[in-house]
Amino acid sequence: MRPSDFPSNPAVKLLSTLFSRADRMKVNARMPSLKVDFGDATSAEVHTAEKLLVEAEKARAITIVRPKHAEHILQRIRLADAGALADFLGKRPAADKASAVLDRIAPLLEGAASWIQDEIEAGLLKWNRGDRAFRIEANNLDRIETFTKLLLAIDRGVDGVDLRTFSNEAGVDSKAFERHKGTIIQIARRAFDWEDASEEEVLQQLGFRPFFQLVHIKGPISVPSMNLDASAVHPFIGLPPGVGSMLQLRKPIKAILTVENLTSFNRHTREVDQPDVAVLYSSGFPGRPVVDALSRLAQIAPDATIHHWGDIDVGGIRIFRNIEQRIGRPVRPHLMNRDLAEQLGKPKEPKPALARIAGDNSGVADLADYLSKGQPKHLEQEIVSPQQVELPS
Repeated sequence: MRPSDFPSNPAVKLLSTLFSRADRMKVNARMPSLKVDFGDATSAEVHTAEKLLVEAEKARAITIVRPKHAEHILQRIRLADAGALADFLGKRPAADKASAVLDRIAPLLEGAASWIQDEIEAGLLKWNRGDRAFRIEANNLDRIETFTKLLLAIDRGVDGVDLRTFSNEAGVDSKAFERHKGTIIQIARRAFDWEDASEEEVLQQLGFRPFFQLVHIKGPISVPSMNLDASAVHPFIGLPPGVGSMLQLRKPIKAILTVENLTSFNRHTREVDQPDVAVLYSSGFPGRPVVDALSRLAQIAPDATIHHWGDIDVGGIRIFRNIEQRIGRPVRPHLMNRDLAEQLGKPKEPKPALARIAGDNSGVADLADYLSKGQPKHLEQEIVSPQQVELPS
């Protein structure tokens, strides 16, 4: 007699409930137990249920508690061996499911951004306890892989495309992002400290926009294939996507600066005169056209230092690190340091998750360390007036 032969029997439901509790059981906790209650089952169902429980006891999965002098009555069942109960029911323990998840997605996570690794690790802990994570059960490996691919694609940069095009380009089905949108927005709010942002604002910060964004750039640049010389354009020029990889320099530059916020970018390009510095607007997490332009400038000006100016907060740190990882060159913080935060910022709770970046070989490691513990302050970059980029001597 096996439970699989009687899937709707009350004993199977009782044993399954006990198994679920066992999956969530903490180390050294007391073995869970349940009162035997078959509800409104028929006499035939009760007879089968009692036989199933006895079989489970023989399999050393449970022990049955019986009243003294009335051993024919099954009063309670208590877990004896979680592994034996899993075998009896034909189920996989949560820890095994979580291990299968890790085996499936581990190759995808090599070199992934710290915020993605943090989220997936938190999810694995939930799956290991038998809980759902990201609204997905641990045994739904295909859906977990799809979800992971979406997060990775976001970190690689969104190009202002619609949600379905983005899903296709991420290598998953076209409706995948829409299915997971609510969860992804929750993760973004948590990971980047955007708790007060609306759904639309979060999507825009991630790069989802109803149309392609121009690449806003200032500097001695030209695009010969377009017969375009923008070196004298003030304060900046907007280039269409796809042009970034065609950029040329009209004269050498000593530094490249990316600016996270549009207001600060506008101020910097109008108020700061540094002819030997190219300035790009990153628009939060930079889309691929911006990264293409930045990578091209780094290629044709290999001796130029690269700098980023953004908010001193969780999102600003994540954006800085995203740029570093995507261009593969050292990036220096511009107007992003502890002293400015202490002088002009507002007190905020520390974000321990940033300790991972603090331990990286990153230009923003010191600031990540500052924000990860103690009593840090956050600073919006709009509060700081633009200043010239510190050039190498």
